[in-house]
Amino acid sequence: MSSAQALSTRIARRTALAWSAGVLALATLCIAVAWQGNEAQLDAQLRAYAYVGYGLAWFDDEGYHNLLDLEQEGIEPGFDVAVFRPDQGTLYGQDHDVFPSLAAIAMETEDEVVADHGGLRTLAIPTWDHTNVPVAAILVTAPTGPTNAFTELFASLTLAGAGLLILGGLVVSQRLSRDLLEALTESIAERERILAGAAHELRTPLATLGALVDAPPDATTQQRIRQTVVSASGMVDRLLTWSRLAYSDPELQPLRLDLLVEACLDEEDPFEGEATVVLGDPRLLEVAVRNLVANARTHGGGLRQVRVAAGRVEVLDEGSGIPGRTCSPPSPRAAGARAPGSAWPWCSASSRSTEASSPCPPSP
Repeated sequence: MSSAQALSTRIARRTALAWSAGVLALATLCIAVAWQGNEAQLDAQLRAYAYVGYGLAWFDDEGYHNLLDLEQEGIEPGFDVAVFRPDQGTLYGQDHDVFPSLAAIAMETEDEVVADHGGLRTLAIPTWDHTNVPVAAILVTAPTGPTNAFTELFASLTLAGAGLLILGGLVVSQRLSRDLLEALTESIAERERILAGAAHELRTPLATLGALVDAPPDATTQQRIRQTVVSASGMVDRLLTWSRLAYSDPELQPLRLDLLVEACLDEEDPFEGEATVVLGDPRLLEVAVRNLVANARTHGGGLRQVRVAAGRVEVLDEGSGIPGRTCSPPSPRAAGARAPGSAWPWCSASSRSTEASSPCPPSP
């Protein structure tokens, strides 16, 4: 496994682990909140019925009074309201074993108290006599089964959704890691291409300089050294431009394509140009044109004609041409000009037997 693949795998694993932990934590929090919310809702109902009982059952100097039977229809099925007095037991409603302890706590603290027992939940509040002394407790009991069933259903659905999210996260993590690996591989390949290009471009001028060092130091040698240095400098500039283009987008701006091409030629070079404004990167276009002209002079038997018309650059040489089936357009990043909304154009040389050139559409 390469270092890029190992890095991609580590990132995928850690991303998947972090995603899974986050989803599970969020699901657990949702279940806990739902559980507490359901308990709070049940307690609110118990409390409401307890205060109904507090208003309908009371103690005064004449004894115990109870009107709860008149309001039974208003109490939701499953809820049972009871009145418990420690010295007399359960005066009204269904009795439960926890009533004595809950009533004692409620009367002692003069506050409500809640307890779960045997699948039931009971809330107790104290009630006072006419002398403002706690003498009994109002207790409301309801089964916890419906609340627990709803919470369990919510928990099951939440965990199922969390599982789906985790699976989706794993798929996305794998896709992102694969994209990252492709980007890293392409970056490494681009670096290797730049290094190979640098080695290829600089090999000839360096060999020439090595030979000139041993030559007699006459005027001709000095002139050739200067020419070689200028050539090497141009190669380095092209390599730097290539490197910049590999990792950034072209800096597009409106420019006169005919003037740019004319500036790349010598005075005696045959040139025909129409005034053409395009949207492009002047530095990249200049490098492309100079490369075409240099290739025509070096490998095409000489420069025959350079033409610019309607955003199209044609460089014709004196060579025998290249079969069309061996030609292929360069990558989109090799272009330096385009029209808004159009594909990247590219420019290439033409010879007497082949005419391979592409337009640079005019700028609006």
